[in-house]
Amino acid sequence: MRPTGQSEVCGAKSETNIHALRDCEWTSGIWSKLFQQKYWREFKSKSLNQWVDWNIKEGEIGSNREIFWPLLFQRVVHWAWTARNEWIHQGLDRKMRVRSEQLVDRKSV
Repeated sequence: MRPTGQSEVCGAKSETNIHALRDCEWTSGIWSKLFQQKYWREFKSKSLNQWVDWNIKEGEIGSNREIFWPLLFQRVVHWAWTARNEWIHQGLDRKMRVRSEQLVDRKSV
């Protein structure tokens, strides 16, 4: 995705891939509940490629030790991208909210 105008999800000035998947207030709130807070600064500071590589290689940053973090990370990225596109292209914002609540409650996708 190229940087576009204002984010249709949160209203940020510019929407990029990393914004849509990590930095948007909606996705950021989800991520903050899924991993150990001591990793927050590192989690938020990386470029898109660094962020993906780091999360796939790290096995123990998740807050729920029963779920393998790299697998959960991949599922959440896929889910966030799909939910964002459903919101923007199909107007399914209610579905997006329900999914995010389920994700945070169950810590799984």
